[in-house]
Amino acid sequence: MLKAGSAAPNTASEIAGISTALGHAGAADEMQLAERAQILTDHRLWFDALEAYSTLIKRYPNVAVYHEKRGEIYDQVSVTSPLADEDFAIADQLRESNQH
Repeated sequence: MLKAGSAAPNTASEIAGISTALGHAGAADEMQLAERAQILTDHRLWFDALEAYSTLIKRYPNVAVYHEKRGEIYDQVSVTSPLADEDFAIADQLRESNQH
């Protein structure tokens, strides 16, 4: 589970490591964008991760997992929990429509 209070990376080596990982991930296609979003999430760069998942959702609106992952981030703070509920509901709807 995500921790809202977790500190973002702050040492030069942490930042360099993240930059290297993002560079290797690329941004040319869906899988690379998803990898970038996950790297940002793993390193607790919440605003950047939200932006990355929002970009994925704009490009691939029918992929439930991107709504769910963005919802998981929103769900960590009470003020954004309604946004999480919206994303979770969309993810559920997409999964249900894909099963039929």
